[in-house]
Formats: sequence, structure tokens, C-alpha cells
Amino acid sequence: MNVNPLTWWQSYKNRRWLTSLAKAGKGYAVRVWPLTATSPTPDRQRLADQLQQWLQQQLSATATPYGVSTYLVGVGFVQQVGASRTPLQKESFSIPQRVDAPVIFEQAADYVATATLPDATSHVEVYLLSFGDMLKQQTS
Repeated sequence: MNVNPLTWWQSYKNRRWLTSLAKAGKGYAVRVWPLTATSPTPDRQRLADQLQQWLQQQLSATATPYGVSTYLVGVGFVQQVGASRTPLQKESFSIPQRVDAPVIFEQAADYVATATLPDATSHVEVYLLSFGDMLKQQTS
């Protein structure tokens, strides 16, 4: 398999850059809530409402340098036992423009409220990645 060295180098640099941002806690926000497969529907709906409000709060603090307002919402169901974390199921939701965010936040919240959870689920993790914030970090 022939790999263009320039393409490989750019890909490597991008991975290193994204990894360094993640380690520094830049360009994304994360929140974890307790949630089990046996959580009653009203509790899951309350959690979904909290999740939607949290995402909206995070969005208001994001940067949009050069008009970059693209985001990604990640929802993951995990099993957390002590310091050991096991991912069980995940879903991501793309937000092409900031104006689309409320609709996508609602979809992510509905997913948390209605998804069939793996039996071992103990928590839900929600991420908001801001490509504008990542770009801002690269240019600063």
C-alpha cells in the first residue's frame, strides 16, 4: 500500500494537535450523569431536559472565529465501576451551523430519554465539541 508521506505527515500532525487540545481540556465540554437501564421514564425525561439546558449553556460560551460554527454532540452510555470506565453504546449528532443547534440538542435529549440502554449502563456522558474553539486554540 502506497502512502503519500505528505498526507501521512499532515494526518499525524492533526492527530497530535487534537490530542494535545483534548489533554488541555480545550475545544470541548463534557458532563456525566448517573443513568441506569432501570431508570424510570420520568427520571430519564428530567435528565434529558437537564442535558438540553446544559448543552445550550455550553453553546453560549463557544467561539466562532472566522465564522466557524460547527459542532458535534456525543452521547455515550457507559459502565463506571470505581476508576474503570467501559463504553457500551454511543451516538453522535453533527451541527453544521450554530442556528441548527437547538434542533440537534433536542434530538440528543430525545435519544437519552428513549434509547434502549445496555443492561450494564451506570452513566451517560455528553460531549459538545466546538470546531470554532479548536480553531481559536490553533490560531492563538
